[in-house]
Amino acid sequence: MSREPENTLPDAVETRTTEAPAVRSREPLPARLVFIVIAAALVLFVASIARHMLFKSASFDLGIFDQALYLISRGETPFVTLTGFHILGDHAAIVFYPISLLYRIMPTPYWLFAIQSAALSSGAIALYLLSRERNLSQNVAIALACAYLLHPLIFNASLFDFHADTIAPAAILFAVLAIDKGRVSVFLALLLLTLSCKAAFSLTIVGMGIWLLLSAPFRHAPDGAADRRRIAAGVIAIILGVSWFWIASRHILAAYNPGIISALVHFKHLGDSPGEILASLIFDPGRALAAVATLRNLEYLALLIVPMLWGLSRRSLLPLTAALPALALNLLGAQGAYKDLVHHYSLPILPFLYIAVIETLARKEALAQTPTRIVICALAGFLALSKFGYFFSIYTATLDNRASTIEALRKIDSGGPVAASDHLVPHLSHRRIIRSLHQESPARATSFDYVIVDTRHPGWLMDGNSAQAWIDRLDADASFARMHDRDGVFLFRKKRN
Repeated sequence: MSREPENTLPDAVETRTTEAPAVRSREPLPARLVFIVIAAALVLFVASIARHMLFKSASFDLGIFDQALYLISRGETPFVTLTGFHILGDHAAIVFYPISLLYRIMPTPYWLFAIQSAALSSGAIALYLLSRERNLSQNVAIALACAYLLHPLIFNASLFDFHADTIAPAAILFAVLAIDKGRVSVFLALLLLTLSCKAAFSLTIVGMGIWLLLSAPFRHAPDGAADRRRIAAGVIAIILGVSWFWIASRHILAAYNPGIISALVHFKHLGDSPGEILASLIFDPGRALAAVATLRNLEYLALLIVPMLWGLSRRSLLPLTAALPALALNLLGAQGAYKDLVHHYSLPILPFLYIAVIETLARKEALAQTPTRIVICALAGFLALSKFGYFFSIYTATLDNRASTIEALRKIDSGGPVAASDHLVPHLSHRRIIRSLHQESPARATSFDYVIVDTRHPGWLMDGNSAQAWIDRLDADASFARMHDRDGVFLFRKKRN
């Protein structure tokens, strides 16, 4: 099939050269790239473990997932006492069931850190292969893989406890690669993996399908097969996304969390149900516009775009069509965590930003076109927006009583109910009943076999006064004995008959 000169193509479309894709598919991964990806995964893994050992992980969300996985691995119902409902009532994340097989070997959240680190880092391999498919040089492709690993969202999301969301970016990138190589079965499997991580990803998959349909006319292989593959893939993605949204919202979430779907609380200003929210968007756009047109959202858009300006051009933005559903959710949501690069909510946007960068580099329109400039620009973004500095400030704040905390935790010698300061919950969540102190009243202390309170670091939604209220209540209760009292860490145990 003939190919038009690039300078005659309309704006915001994609091109593809026809140069030897079969040779590309046989090209081994460069040793440099393999070393970089392994090193990045190890850095993320070690940083996550260090944060956990410094008692900076929390009940929401590591404690939630750790308790659920522990219960599943033991063949018990994963009713999470931190949330008050079955784990599937959270995000319909069925991916936790296969992950629980690792907990049968050894129940530890370190599995989750390993999965998260490997998943986030492996996206760089997919990005490299996609870059080579677009005939970028090996050095540029490796530099782009490094830029991906240096994106602050990768590092920051890996340090925010664990979320199945972190599996999605690599799965999406490999799915795009699979359809470009004509591997429909692999593409389908990767879409299912993405959907299994979170119900909301069904919207991203629909957006991805729309992008594949829109991009198909501008993607040509010598036999024209790429067009047909992309059209078929787009249709598959849309059908799967819509189907899973319906199944997850109407059946899974409704069955396991019959109250308001947990995520909808952040969109309450638009309605109390998915139907009401959709009706507001369609019939009352002014309401949605008021939610979007805020300074906080403007700042968020700047955080997303500015670190990527070196690799974006107006004519290469079509891949961002797929990112629009996730972007819309973040802009419409009321929660501040949706609008930064510290949390994981922007991860579904990241793959499509980098696919747009590949297109810009292929057109030779990027401000940073050489490997050195690409890495320097990415490094500047990392230094400016990643939270590596927390290891020298916030994360080390608990060192003053870490030894005492470890000693107190070791004295909890049963799997009975425990109430604990929030940052201690993930170290005690291998039990049927675990609650954070901020979720309970001191008057309900007798519901627990152990209560552990850190007055120096009271934890999320707690202060010194509320922590002291627990200690005063337990000291006044003859059914409890104080087992530990050092460096502001107090452990009480219910007296045994």
